[in-house]
Amino acid sequence: YQYAKVDRPFSQVAHASISLNNVSFPALKSATLLVLLAGDVIMESTNGRSTRERILDEAERMFHRKGIGATSINNLIEAADVQRGTLYHYFSGKQELAMHVIRRAGEKHMSFVEQSLSGNTPQTQLYSFLDAALDRHRETRFAGGCLFGNIALEASGENPEIAEIARNVFDEWADVMARVIEAGQE
Repeated sequence: YQYAKVDRPFSQVAHASISLNNVSFPALKSATLLVLLAGDVIMESTNGRSTRERILDEAERMFHRKGIGATSINNLIEAADVQRGTLYHYFSGKQELAMHVIRRAGEKHMSFVEQSLSGNTPQTQLYSFLDAALDRHRETRFAGGCLFGNIALEASGENPEIAEIARNVFDEWADVMARVIEAGQE
């Protein structure tokens, strides 16, 4: 495998021509640096997000707004600005992508829950969480509802693997909240 490594910030190479294996590439005009590996184009985002993360971010956004079933592979590759082969390089299909999206979203949500439970008493922790949740929903203008609830409803009869992942997020969330409530009852 042959590859090029650029040890400079993107801003310093963004408008420079790049030569790789005696093939010159014109000045880059986007935030994506293309690296050729054994004939495959692998994209690495220069804004801190890898191509895989960009695909996951866009899939999460689309699944949240439209649902998994209503989101096509074409929708995903267009939103993530990747080629079909790039998406399939990282994920075998929409099912595997959805499972990764829900797990990752669950981890982010649980981190949010834990961080938002601030305060010296269980009561202040619960109010802190509720205020943070309300703020988060206001930021999104309440669009999309609950990702996990939407997915659980959509997948419950058709896709037990995905429904199970959503259920696990709810179970973990309920356990955390139950611990806070139990501490307040002591």
